[in-house]
Amino acid sequence: MKGEGTVEGNGIYLTVYGYNTKNLEKSYLGGRYTFVIDPADDLYTFIFDNTEGRGEILVQFTLEETWTRPLAISSPHSLVASLIGLSLFLTGSIILALARIRRTRNLRVSRSL
Repeated sequence: MKGEGTVEGNGIYLTVYGYNTKNLEKSYLGGRYTFVIDPADDLYTFIFDNTEGRGEILVQFTLEETWTRPLAISSPHSLVASLIGLSLFLTGSIILALARIRRTRNLRVSRSL
């Protein structure tokens, strides 16, 4: 999840409660700011605190959900392991299919004798 915003005025404190938000406790925001929560969860609470400031403050705030790539593509080790697993699966399937074909041929030959 990606958050972006603009603070016009003195500045404001932002605290975010939820999964993976340790770095967003009482963060002072002034001007333009961005933050990223990765990996993100489904439920968050955003608290804007102006108790220490004076005057009016305008806060514009947007959240954007971002999707990451699947695990096999994002990690080279996982990609290699996935390719090895797929190769082993395909090899085993071919061996089983050939064994079945051979067994079927042997049964036909033995019946014809």
